[in-house]
Amino acid sequence: MHSLMEALDRTAQRVGAFGRMRYVTPVRYRESTGTHRAIYDQILAEYGLGGPFFVTSVSTPLLAATWGLVRASVASGPLPRGLSEVIASAVAQTETCPFCVGVHSELAGAGGEQTTASLIAQSKWERLADRHSESDQLALWARNFVRGDTIAPPVPDAHAPYAVSVALTFVHVTTMVTIFQADGMVAGAGGSRVVDAMVKHYMRHSLGKRMVARTATADATAGPDPVSGPSSDFAFAATEPSLTQAWAMFDHAVGSIGNEVLSGRARKAVNAVIDQRIWDEPSLDLRFIDEAVASIPESEVGAARLALMAGTAPYRVTRADIDVAGPGGQRGERWVALAALGAAARIRALAENSVGEGGRRQPPH
Repeated sequence: MHSLMEALDRTAQRVGAFGRMRYVTPVRYRESTGTHRAIYDQILAEYGLGGPFFVTSVSTPLLAATWGLVRASVASGPLPRGLSEVIASAVAQTETCPFCVGVHSELAGAGGEQTTASLIAQSKWERLADRHSESDQLALWARNFVRGDTIAPPVPDAHAPYAVSVALTFVHVTTMVTIFQADGMVAGAGGSRVVDAMVKHYMRHSLGKRMVARTATADATAGPDPVSGPSSDFAFAATEPSLTQAWAMFDHAVGSIGNEVLSGRARKAVNAVIDQRIWDEPSLDLRFIDEAVASIPESEVGAARLALMAGTAPYRVTRADIDVAGPGGQRGERWVALAALGAAARIRALAENSVGEGGRRQPPH
């Protein structure tokens, strides 16, 4: 019976892993080789669900860096998996990503945090505030943190860098999924509510419980070592070698692919706007993006606009925004690189607010 369930899990993971992706052509499991196959197998063995991360498979360095973050923060970190999934679910709800809310609330529930997960999924933040469990308070912290709050996470000091890392990691993952993953938890299901309900039941009561029980193996690695350490923005991770390594990989990967899609001038403009916007309330008014790209060479306006939207309002990205960003490349790798640039700019701004050797920034007056 055990081997049968393992076989069913593997089939479900591989079939459902790629979800209903749009704009990009990911490297599917059956066509993966070398580094891609090694990372895919590691994700499925140690985390259990690959689809949200496989959207980055169009860029091998970004795939490796994304998995490195998830692995160091969640799969092998000291936070209980259920609490990590609570953070991920709260970030997803704050970032308006229904797919991610569905996945992570089910995993949080499978990890024993059913009530908190349900309240997050229903956006009942007031109810969470009235409760006082660790998971409820952690959910509220995650929501406020990705909105620019500087309050330390409500966990033991030794766990704080990991809580921050989980929140930042899923800002990146949620951004990529929001833009490139259509709603619905099952590949080819056409958004069927019946099929999604069946999958949710399977995840919470069967697959999910086995997924949250997995742990990383000590000798596994994900991708090459970076050529240098992470920027000082990631001071919160300075005391944790595994987190330092993971954020260095991410920093290096985004920097490398970013150089290929935007000039230094355009990246500087994108970073400045996103750095400012983390202090502002979410808004449907995107005129600030048009103002921001006014000083950028016309040839880069579309690309810079996509990066800006990824860093400030990924849920507003449409096919038209993708099209004006220019050719995506063979698999859409250029569009993924632009989205990663925007997400990374936001992550750096939020990281500077976190608890760490670098202290906290103050909001502009």
